[in-house]
This record gives sequence, C-alpha cells and structure tokens, in this order.
Amino acid sequence: MATLILEGVLKDYSGSPQTAEATIKSRPLFHGCFFPLSTYSGEFGFDWMRDRNAYPGSKIHYAGISEDFSLLEAEYDVLDIPVENQEAKYYVPWLNMFPDNKSVTGKDVELFFRVNPCNGDGVYDFEDDDYVEFVSPGGNLKVTPDKVSGLDLYNGKSVKINCLKPLTANDYIEAVYRSKNLTTEGEVVGKINVLKNDITYFINIYVVKNYISDANETPETINSKIRSIGEINGIEDYLNKHSLNQALIQVKLYTQYDKKDLNWPIRLSTLQAASNGKNSNPTTDDVNKDYIFQQFFKGLLDSNNKVNQSKFLNYINFRFGNMFPAIGETQKCILLYLTSLDSISAGGTSSIFPTNNKHCIVYNPNLGHKATYAHEIGHILGLLHTFTIVDRDGKTVSHEDERKILLSSFQKKYGLYKSIEVNNLLDVTHRRFVEKYIKGLKRSKESDCNTVYDNNKIRFKKGLTDNVMDYSRKLLFFSKSQWKVMQTEVELYYGIKK
Repeated sequence: MATLILEGVLKDYSGSPQTAEATIKSRPLFHGCFFPLSTYSGEFGFDWMRDRNAYPGSKIHYAGISEDFSLLEAEYDVLDIPVENQEAKYYVPWLNMFPDNKSVTGKDVELFFRVNPCNGDGVYDFEDDDYVEFVSPGGNLKVTPDKVSGLDLYNGKSVKINCLKPLTANDYIEAVYRSKNLTTEGEVVGKINVLKNDITYFINIYVVKNYISDANETPETINSKIRSIGEINGIEDYLNKHSLNQALIQVKLYTQYDKKDLNWPIRLSTLQAASNGKNSNPTTDDVNKDYIFQQFFKGLLDSNNKVNQSKFLNYINFRFGNMFPAIGETQKCILLYLTSLDSISAGGTSSIFPTNNKHCIVYNPNLGHKATYAHEIGHILGLLHTFTIVDRDGKTVSHEDERKILLSSFQKKYGLYKSIEVNNLLDVTHRRFVEKYIKGLKRSKESDCNTVYDNNKIRFKKGLTDNVMDYSRKLLFFSKSQWKVMQTEVELYYGIKK
C-alpha cells in the first residue's frame, strides 16, 4: 500500500506535480474536489464554495469576506464524507450547462478534479491500484474519463462532463473511492450537483448607437470603440458563450428595427439645454413645456460635459420612447445604448427599479470592455452589486438597512410626484413620461424593492470576488442564486423560455 504525503502548498487551481513518500493508513483521508480549469472563460455555469481548507491555494476565501456566511452556506448541500479528523465541510458545487454545451458555446464542460487531504497532516491513503470512479446514479450524465487513479489523484486530472439527455430535474455525479481494503464497495469522497437544463431562455436586445452629431461624430465613432472586441457580433458571442449562458440564457442583438438603423445622433447643445432645465424643441405653447426638464433633466451634464447617470437614464427613457414606442412599450426585450458620452463616475448605467425597466447604457470608456455588458444586463435582469456599501463615516451599511434607505427614498419621491397635475402638461409625450415615472415609483415602493433585496441577500466585501456583479479586475462568474433570478426576470419581462 502506498500513501501519498503532500509536500508544499498548491499555488493555483491547475495543479502541479507533487512528490510522495510511502506510509501505511487504512481509511480514506481525503476528499475529491471539482473546480474550473485555469483556462475557464465562463463557458458554463459553475458555483463552488471558495474555501481554502477544501481548496488549498484558493485566492478567495468566502468565510472571511461574506456579510452573512450562514446565508451563503445555505446555497450548498453539505456532503457527509466518512474521513478522519475532517477540518472543513464539503460543500457540493453546482454545475449549470446546456444539454449539448459544446454546440452552444463551442466548448465542452471540462473541470479539474483532484483529491485533498482531510486529516491536516497532508496524508492521502490509497494503494497503487486504488481509484476514484465518477458515478451518475440517474444515468443521465457521463464523465470522461470515468476513473482517476495513481498519480492523477493527487496531481489532478481534467475531466469532461456530458449530458446524455436534457435534464428535467436536478441531478448529480458522485466521486466514489474504490479500494480492496474498504469494508464497503466504495466510499463517496466527492460530489457535484447538476441543475435541470431542459429549458433555455431567450432575449432580444436592441442596440442603439448614440453619438454627438455637432461634434462630427457618426455611427463609426461607436464602431471604432467596439472593434477590438469584435463589434456587435463579438458582444453577442461573449454574452452567449462566456457570461449569460451560465444561466442558460441566449441573446440576439439587433442594430435595426423595422429595417431602420437604431442610430441616435444627438446635439450636445440639446443636452446642454436639457441640463439647464430647458426644452430646446417645444411642440406646444404650454406654459409647463419646461416642467419635466426642470424636474428630471436639470444637472444632466457637469462642467466637462460628462453625464449624470440617473438623469441621462431618465432622458433616454423620455427621448427613445418617443422615437421607437413600439420597442420601448410593447415588446419583451432589452434596450442597450452604446454612447460616445462619458459619465461622471461609471462605465455603465442600468436601473433595476422598476423591475421591468428595459434600458441599460455603456459609456465611451467601457465600450471595449466585455464584462461591462454582462454586468449592466445583469442589473436589468434583477441583480444588485454583490458588495456591501459604506456610509460617509466609512461604516458598512447592512443589507437590511440599505433596503430601508432605498424604500424610504421611493416613498418620499412617490409622495412628491404623485401630486403632480399631469393633465396640466399639454404635451402628451411629457404627460406619458411623468405618468410612467410615477407608476414606476409606486411599483418600486410597494413590491419591487423588497423583491430585489430578497433575491440579493448574499454579499461580500467590495472587489474581493470574481463575480460579474462585483467591482474587481476579474469579472467571470455568476452564482447559482443569480442564475435563478435572471431566468425569472427573463420569463417575466424580457424574453421567452423554451
């Protein structure tokens, strides 16, 4: 019998050869872990508990950065592995994949599997002919190779996972340790849960190119900014194969509607007038012709002509609804604006409230940053940032306090705007905008605010995860809870499922 003693610490997930010494043990002193390859780029959904005890060398340790670790723990099943002196729980990871993942994303579902010691002294206990077998009790999943043995157990081995048919219910794969020394036929030392995948979610996204006409800008101004990421096709490819696909979502990007290009040239002078609270193109002699400009758009630009994000989003809701009402009001879709403007403090803007909001913006500096598109669309699909916020004194604001603050804001705004005599606005487009805004506030305060915060309870310290909804250098993963929220939002407001 050869027992392998791990010498040193893993530096990354990809694994590197370790040396071994011989000793004698009788029971399995390890657990088997699944995690993404170092080459993973979002081609399937994978959510696992980042735990340095279970995954030596992990750069992320959720227990040290989560706001409420008990909420995070509840997202995972805990596997009762029969090992000696186990120091860490085994949290079962979640896999989300298309039935034929390669045909959709161009990549197989490939994970790295290796065993890690559970006894604290780096000892693995197995004979030379012992092995770990991957078993699909339901017979719906196939792992290739179906066994890992010898040096591959502690050096690690990449394995491919395939669905033999669409999953109509959640399924799982077990990693079973086989040894002639065991009193049983095998011991489960690892597991991976696989979500049902018989339904795919589809969204139409209309892409509007917004540029400043009196600065000699054209649609090519936008095209030149996104050329490095493959232009519109490149953005669609990223969303379908490296981000939203993790939630089994597929999108189609359109730059035309009713055979007309969705280009939106706008004069800087018009924006400046709006920022000063003036309607530069009144259609009536209404004494209230400047009202909504005073209430909603004043202060839209700063002294450097950078936009205030919330005011520009309001302005877009107002202007685009007039130009393309059939898209803005009746269709289940998302409206994505690519603008040559800079914002005061963000690379993109999306409003989660009300939850049926369709508009999201990517600003000039981030047009060539792929992850910004998934991040902003994530907001549209009901996701908050994953990080906690701090107040002016530098103290962390709890999830519940943040909810209360926002809910109070909606209530105050609704109390202010509901008293507006909208019938005094003679311009019908102005009246409709205000009516829609008030309706959104009412909806947000009565239901949407609580729904969104109930769906986004798991939070971490800012910039310390690789979640798409964080602010960090590496935005790569959506979580299992986020997959469900996005799917629900697609079905309700933005697309179809089939």
